[in-house]
Amino acid sequence: MKTEKKLSPHDKAGDIGFYFYRVTNATSFPPAIDVLCADGNWDFSINTSTQTLIRTTPNVNGEDEMSFYRNINGITYACYTPVYNENSAWGDAEDAFDQVFNNVFSPASNPRNTSSLQFSIEVIGTDQITFYFDGDGNGDEFAGSPSKPQNLHLTYSNPYHPSLAWDLNTEPDISSYKIYRSYDNSSFYLAGVVSHPTNTFIDYEISYTKPIWEKSVKYYVVAVDNTNLTSVPSNQVETAGIMQDPLPKLIANNYFNEHSKKYNFSLYKNYPNPFNPTTKNQIYIT
Repeated sequence: MKTEKKLSPHDKAGDIGFYFYRVTNATSFPPAIDVLCADGNWDFSINTSTQTLIRTTPNVNGEDEMSFYRNINGITYACYTPVYNENSAWGDAEDAFDQVFNNVFSPASNPRNTSSLQFSIEVIGTDQITFYFDGDGNGDEFAGSPSKPQNLHLTYSNPYHPSLAWDLNTEPDISSYKIYRSYDNSSFYLAGVVSHPTNTFIDYEISYTKPIWEKSVKYYVVAVDNTNLTSVPSNQVETAGIMQDPLPKLIANNYFNEHSKKYNFSLYKNYPNPFNPTTKNQIYIT
């Protein structure tokens, strides 16, 4: 395997980052190679009625955008640049490994999940990569950061709150997943943490029940290993909802204690005279 850093805008792929070329047949001339796509392997569907190629779900046994090519009834179906943007649902054929989009190639990550692969590669700079090898079966090939979580999507399993799911990372040292949220196009901040192997999350702080006030809500997920190394963010998903009341949810036995910290209630005697036909009460809140 060799690596190559693509910088020229005239490259066929056109992305900036590292491409990993896998030799699949060294006996042929020239040797047969497979350019590994940082977007992973996918299942693709072809709609001949609309003449569209659609990337559906990540699948380590599927195909990658770099090599996908079909000719059906004289129509070519392939992922070409510059038609498609990075992470496009229809593919884009250009995704290099980098520190933002996907920085880890390992036996447990897309685009390859091969038991014979006993090393991983992590992009740690604009011009630097690190190899992690396993020579004694102790899992040292996973000593770097976790691979990018795949296939984050909204499940709509809860009718009142956003519900998320993603594919589990298969590295043996994954400990948890952190879920980040952007509300009303604000900066992303931590919305929750779930322990591996949980791969679902329901955001009870966001409600679907008041559509006239709903705001944009975006999410991404990162994987965390047992040394506290984190992956690059997953793909983002977006829905609409409204933030719940930020005040603490009170129960009967702590209602007075909580509110007495914020308010002082004073009830004064009726006036001008409790024996008059009409009296008034005064209540002061400070």
